[in-house]
Amino acid sequence: MVNYRRDFYIRRVVEPKIMNFQSFETSGLYFHHHLAFQGILDFVSLNFPHYVDLIKVFYLNLKVYVNGYLLSKVNKKKIKVKPNDWFNIAHLMYQGKKLSYPNIPEYLSYERQMALDIMVRPDLEGEIVKIVRSLNINYRLLHFMVVHWLTLRPANFAKVLKEDIFMIWALKNKIYVNWPHHIMQTMLKSKGDDAPLPYGILITRIMQYNGVDLFVEVSTTIGLR
Repeated sequence: MVNYRRDFYIRRVVEPKIMNFQSFETSGLYFHHHLAFQGILDFVSLNFPHYVDLIKVFYLNLKVYVNGYLLSKVNKKKIKVKPNDWFNIAHLMYQGKKLSYPNIPEYLSYERQMALDIMVRPDLEGEIVKIVRSLNINYRLLHFMVVHWLTLRPANFAKVLKEDIFMIWALKNKIYVNWPHHIMQTMLKSKGDDAPLPYGILITRIMQYNGVDLFVEVSTTIGLR
């Protein structure tokens, strides 16, 4: 209760977004084909309510282990997510390369400026790129997917950060990413950085999958009142 009041009670939960790909079917754009290759179309289209107070408690008790297990506890219910549970929860496979910026394996031969040069609009070639409108439309949409779904952040969506460039490069080059691992690392980083808390809909699905009662008030179960 003390830790919750001190560290999480006033924390904000990132407002979830829900993707609908129907409007892009005849657009001529191809950004979503990169997402299809990664097997994450269903994940970014998840549409469920999210419960802010319960999500904060989830983060309070969150632990992730090197063997890929996620543990937490909400409303006196223990939560355990094994690597093979991710498909049932969010249609994500615990497979692929475990990538979390800035830990980039040398064998990928990633070079940031070269990667960025390919993404920039032709009329801005050679200029310093810091904002998303400098990218061509397909890369701009991939950037949108990264900052709002895959490596969520609460603000500065218009900026093109180093980690954004790397993740877009990985998507574009069909480097199959272990998204559950990436998501769990992002969760841990957000928990430790005192930042707004991401993946609200996904965490709701995790709680549902583990039988958490979503309709019991947090304040009742941990004694805030």
